[in-house]
Amino acid sequence: MKLLYVKAGTRMSFQYHIKKLETNFLLSGQMEVFLENEKGEFERRVIEPNGIWTIPNGRKHRATALTDIVMIEASSPEVDDVIRIKDDTGRGHGRIESEHLQQKLI
Repeated sequence: MKLLYVKAGTRMSFQYHIKKLETNFLLSGQMEVFLENEKGEFERRVIEPNGIWTIPNGRKHRATALTDIVMIEASSPEVDDVIRIKDDTGRGHGRIESEHLQQKLI
C-alpha cells in the first residue's frame, strides 16, 4: 500500500503491469485518469475525492493531477512490475527506489 502526494499538473507514467493489480482511492483533489478497457480503447474519467478505480494487470493507464492530490494505492505485491511506455521525466521500467519510503512497523 502506498500513500501518494502529487502536485497539480503532474502526469504519471503511461504504463502497464504484467502481473500487478492495483486499486486507488482519492483522498483529496481531482485527477484525470485514462484507462484502457477490455476492447483496447481508452476511457477518460475525472476522479473526485472518495473516488475509487481499479487497474487490472495488462491494461495501459495514465493519470494527471488536475489539482494537488493525495491518494492511496493498494496493490498486489509486484511493486517492481512497471512497464513505462512514456514518462515525462525519462524514468525506465521497474521500481524507482527514491520514490519509495520504507516504514518500519513497531
